[in-house]
Amino acid sequence: MAVAPLHIFVKITDPSGREWNVETTDGANAMRTDWYRQKFVISDRAVESGIYLRKLSPQETAALLANVVVEKLVADGRYEEAVDAAREILAASPRDVHALLQLGNAYGRMVESEFTSRYPTPAAIPPALKPRWQMLIEANRKAFADAEALGWTPAP
Repeated sequence: MAVAPLHIFVKITDPSGREWNVETTDGANAMRTDWYRQKFVISDRAVESGIYLRKLSPQETAALLANVVVEKLVADGRYEEAVDAAREILAASPRDVHALLQLGNAYGRMVESEFTSRYPTPAAIPPALKPRWQMLIEANRKAFADAEALGWTPAP
């Protein structure tokens, strides 16, 4: 398997050692890497860091598939469990940018559910809760900053 932003495809190696991209959403036709770079607007940095367009190892493939668990946990409001699951994925596959984004998303949802929805301003947060609020804010920012450092860019 290989990935592009919000997309998974197959990358195979033929007997001569040449790699081919197989696009399963288009009749399993071979697709040029340049096509993916243009269609998904993939930066040089994202390719160089290995977050997109490279063949994943079996361990990375399993980690990639586990991202659906994190998505479900976030959708169900089980943010702490989503954080734990995303961290497990990242331990197995540190360049899994989707897991990093889901990690940041889970932290952001925790900020919303625990603070933004309850307190009109940060100044209204009780002093005893401020360390948790600050930790969640920083963890949210770090997850997205780590993704950006690997070459991920937000969709326009």
